Amino acid sequence: MSTNDKIEENWPEIPGYWEVTQTAIRLVKHEMNRDSNGNGIISEIGHFCSRTTTSEICIVLLGAVIFTIGRFLTSKYIFIPLVRRVQIAKRDESKMPESAYKSLFYTSIWFLMLYIIFGHHEYIFRDPVSCFKGWNPNVDVPFGICLVYTLQASFYMHSVFATLYMDTWRKDSYMMLIHHFLTLSLIGFSYLSRYHNIGLLVFFLHDITDVFLENSKLLIYFKIRRGKKYPINDQLANIGFAGFSVSWFVCRLYWFPLKAIWSAANVSEGPADNIHMPFVLLLNCMLWVLLAMNIWWFTFILSMLYKVLTGQTTEIDDIREEDIVPSEKKLTEMLHVGNGKQNGVHSKSNGKMAVHTNGTLTHRPTAGGEAKEVTAMSD
Repeated sequence: MSTNDKIEENWPEIPGYWEVTQTAIRLVKHEMNRDSNGNGIISEIGHFCSRTTTSEICIVLLGAVIFTIGRFLTSKYIFIPLVRRVQIAKRDESKMPESAYKSLFYTSIWFLMLYIIFGHHEYIFRDPVSCFKGWNPNVDVPFGICLVYTLQASFYMHSVFATLYMDTWRKDSYMMLIHHFLTLSLIGFSYLSRYHNIGLLVFFLHDITDVFLENSKLLIYFKIRRGKKYPINDQLANIGFAGFSVSWFVCRLYWFPLKAIWSAANVSEGPADNIHMPFVLLLNCMLWVLLAMNIWWFTFILSMLYKVLTGQTTEIDDIREEDIVPSEKKLTEMLHVGNGKQNGVHSKSNGKMAVHTNGTLTHRPTAGGEAKEVTAMSD
């Protein structure tokens, strides 16, 4: 066998977008015909939820508490003292701990997943359809994958609390809460039904963009220190945004539909002896909704790139929209940042207030005085 033949055997041909769409449509029709009255999915939810053990629930809850305590302690004893020492811009003092903590989590867990996938389960990325071969509902979840699921579930439970009581309250914070609950549901259903391999792939393809995003924000926050501006931070932030844009397209808009969604649409290739696989329709619908969100937010990234290429912007900045609400004031007072009034910055343009959205990477006003806004939202 030639080298080229071995490569083709080991790396299956990637399908096209239309092929993925057609396969998903056929799967949806099949599942809807099989369960036309909807009673099947209800019974499946009840059955698989009953398999959840008390110890598993307690571990996830304990993890969420640990993440929350860790956020408080690192903010109070590490991030806030660091902010005071280097004297970053006042507008960024209350936002830096949030991005720093998220950066630590996403960077650490992404490299953990990189090691697990390419060190022990390389087939998950190489041939995702094979993830369902030999599937059965009682298979043991490998320790590494179980660890990732536990950390992700705990962190998203912490994120619900953090959005309500620790993070800066923004215009779309309610939408972020909905996102967190949906993510927790997807984590739970995929774990209980033993679709953990494809779940790990989805985590891996999405979290890399958050690594670029949160670290780029930190570069922006630290570009002014002790009243002096450091151009190197802007240059590195530009590189970070380039990495963010490329990784978003490659991981979320190319590999995600052509690997993860394609695999989920071909679940019938996995189990033997006509074993019924649960939550197939629910799994596929959730993945397609996630893809639609990825496409939507990519339009804002394209808008930013257009403004950069046409010279309509000067430098990347991270500007929040809403003033900090009482819950955030309580946190800032608890951390002794000041009087709790470090608000999100509003930039004025032609006498009007320019509003900026959650997690946006925004450009400062151009020489003409017009505030130019572009958005790059993480999932």
